[in-house]
Parts: sequence; structure tokens; C-alpha cells
Amino acid sequence: FGWLTDDGSLDPTKGVELWITARMTHVAALAVLEGDTAYGEVVDHGVATFAPGGLLHDPEHGGWFASVHADGSPDIADKRAYEHAFVVLAATSASAARRPGADDLLDSALQTFEQRFWRESDGLAVDVWDRSWSELEDYRGVNANMHSLEALLAAWDVTREERYRERWRRY
Repeated sequence: FGWLTDDGSLDPTKGVELWITARMTHVAALAVLEGDTAYGEVVDHGVATFAPGGLLHDPEHGGWFASVHADGSPDIADKRAYEHAFVVLAATSASAARRPGADDLLDSALQTFEQRFWRESDGLAVDVWDRSWSELEDYRGVNANMHSLEALLAAWDVTREERYRERWRRY
């Protein structure tokens, strides 16, 4: 998954972005859920990209890189709620489509979101951490929170865990 050139092929000058990979994984999973099993391998590719050892997973600090170069080295190593919300969304759809590894990804994505981004005292997500999760920006991104709400709606729909419904009601 990635940026496209004018002829529709992947742009080799651009790296791999977390939000694009997650959104495309989500869309492919929706196709599988609608009965088009031809997209199963596409979903599996996305799930593998997020899994430990996958291209976008941070093996040192956990979570996912916002963007990596073609060689897999981090381009944007910050941990951002916006992109992580899309990993939750992709994982919920892949799990609903019963794709291999999707349930583990969903558990990991939700755990990361809850531990690192959800701020119970405010009922909102925080926005941007540094790579090691040691420095948090003060800014509270409305875009990150909008997509976090979307991810929590999907998490409730797939897991039926009441805490996700309670959280999205607070938005």
C-alpha cells in the first residue's frame, strides 16, 4: 500500500505510511465481509505489516511508526493517535472478517490505544508521543480524536466490550 504515481503504480520515492496501510486494510476487509474473498490476501498483507516483525511495527518501543522508508527504517517515528486509531479500525475489520492474526492485532492495537492514547480523566485521546513514549506533545488533535471515536465505535461493534461504548459516548 502507498502513494501512487500518475499511472497508478506505487511511487518508489515515497515510503510506507501507517494511515494509508491501515485504511486500505480496513477497506479490503470490508470487501471480504461483503463476500469478495479475493481481497483476503490484501487484508492478510496489512495485518502482517502491523504484526511484530512487520514493516510498520516498532520492535524497540512497541506501537507503530507513522511512516517508514522503503528499506523499513523509520521516516516518522513519532507515535500518533491519528495513525494508531486507523490500526484499531483495520484490526476490527480484519477480525470481523476472521482473517489470520487479526484478533491478536486487535488486542495489541486496543491495548496500545488504551495505555498510550486514551486519557480517562478528559474522555479524549492525547495526540503525539515521541518514539519511546516518554514525551507527549501538549496539543490535543481534534482530527486524532475524531478518528479515535470511529475506532472505538468499531471496537465496540466487534468486541461488544462495554468500555468502548462508554468511551465513545463521552466524545
